[in-house]
Amino acid sequence: MSLHPETAFVPLLRNELTPAAHARVTAHIAGCPACARALDDTREVLARLGASLPSPPAVDWPAYRVQLRERLHAVRAARPRWRRLLQPLPLSLSAAAAALLVVISMQTAFRPGTPEADVAAFEDVVIGGRLPLLQEYPVVEHLELLEDLEIIRHLDRLPVREG
Repeated sequence: MSLHPETAFVPLLRNELTPAAHARVTAHIAGCPACARALDDTREVLARLGASLPSPPAVDWPAYRVQLRERLHAVRAARPRWRRLLQPLPLSLSAAAAALLVVISMQTAFRPGTPEADVAAFEDVVIGGRLPLLQEYPVVEHLELLEDLEIIRHLDRLPVREG
C-alpha cells in the first residue's frame, strides 16, 4: 500500500471495514512502524474519549411507555374524522377496490378501434392546424431544391419572396 491508511484506523478499531479492506489495512500496518504507532495512538485517544463520556441516564421504562401511549393517542385524535373512519378498512377490501379499478381501466383501454381512432383524429387536428403556418415559410416552397448539394451550400443566396 503506497499511501498510509490513517482514515481507516477508526473504522478498523470499530470493526467496520469490509474483509478485503481489513486485510489490506492490517497488512500495511504490519509492515509500517509509523502506521502501527499511529494506530496505537488512535486506540488510546478513542479509549480516553470513551472514558470521558458521562454514563447515560437510567431509563424509566414504565414512564416511557405511558408517555408513548399519550403521544400516540394525541396523534390519533388529531387525525381528520374521515381518516379515522377509513383506517379500520381491511387490506382485502382495499385490494379488491384496486383490482376493480384495474379491470375497468383495462376494459376501457382495450376497446377495439377506439384508441387508434382517437390518436388519428388528434394527429389530423394538429397537422391541419399547422398547414397554414407551414405554407407561409419561403424555405418550405423550395424543399425539393434541398436535394441538390450545390444549392444547400448557397442557401443564403436564395431569393426571398415577399408578400
